[in-house]
Amino acid sequence: YQGELVPKGVHLLPKGASSPLIFRDGVLLFSNVGVTFSKMKVQSRNSFLTLDGTIKEGNLNLSSRGTIDLRQLHALLQTSLFPNQIRTEMAGIQNLNGEADIRVKWLGKADEWLSSLKEAEIKLKEVSFQYQKIPVPLSHIEGSLFISPEKFQLKEAKGNLGDSPLMVSGTFSRSPSLRGSSAESSASASFQIFSPQLNLDPLFLKREEITRLTSFEKIRDWLLNWNFDGTVEVDQGSYLGLLFQDLKVGMKT
Repeated sequence: YQGELVPKGVHLLPKGASSPLIFRDGVLLFSNVGVTFSKMKVQSRNSFLTLDGTIKEGNLNLSSRGTIDLRQLHALLQTSLFPNQIRTEMAGIQNLNGEADIRVKWLGKADEWLSSLKEAEIKLKEVSFQYQKIPVPLSHIEGSLFISPEKFQLKEAKGNLGDSPLMVSGTFSRSPSLRGSSAESSASASFQIFSPQLNLDPLFLKREEITRLTSFEKIRDWLLNWNFDGTVEVDQGSYLGLLFQDLKVGMKT
């Protein structure tokens, strides 16, 4: 079988979602082997996406571009529409706000969306959130992310870590393991961090929390899998009442 659908304002409310998806324009071709999107425009509140490509016979060749309301996306990713792994990760993020302009392309298996990500460009606008593993909130984040299977690049990002302004650029990459070798893949990170005023007190564990740590082996093992090359520069800062200025740190492992 095959068919063609040309929606003009069709509303669809997925189970568990708080707001409907509105299909405003474009063409959807469907058959027994899959579906094809042609300039399909989808809206949900303040989010707009355009879809082009195919999902056929278990294969994915799809591109998308548009603007995403991150608060709405966060709520959607916690519904039953998504796997437990994604919902668990989203539960660790609180008070997510802001917008993102995105351009994404997938090429691979339809049931492996993460590994099928071919490339992505994301521009953040006034993003703020609280992550459970970071003791202070991040706010007023702006910058560009470039993602591919080989690397993750953060370009000229700026924002606040607690009450400290930061500017960060960096590239994080993973080299594939050698075929026929037992060596694991290695990861590398190169970065540059600058802050005109950095308060370190909120970022470190309190003394009573440090005494509860019985081993740093997990941290050591994690660091052994990474190669670092980075710099940190701070104009002025403070830690435990100690004031410092013109701090420059280089790291290479």
